[in-house]
Amino acid sequence: MILYGYRTWFAATDDEEVPATRLKAALAASGHRPKRLDRVLASYLAAGLVLKGGRHRHERYALTMSGRQHAAALARRLSE
Repeated sequence: MILYGYRTWFAATDDEEVPATRLKAALAASGHRPKRLDRVLASYLAAGLVLKGGRHRHERYALTMSGRQHAAALARRLSE
């Protein structure tokens, strides 16, 4: 949902990637403080909902098309 919110509010293009540092800061602001972001996102990567680019300190994450659809559906359910 954080990736979806980032894309919805800040990104101008469909392929906008979010730096891991910014994503981790957003998770911390929401009350979650994971030690390893890659482990948190592993199941979403395996399911094909999230893409990962870069290596080590320069990792970036983005939603796939199915990830965007899944997040949009979840947002609609949460808003009801």
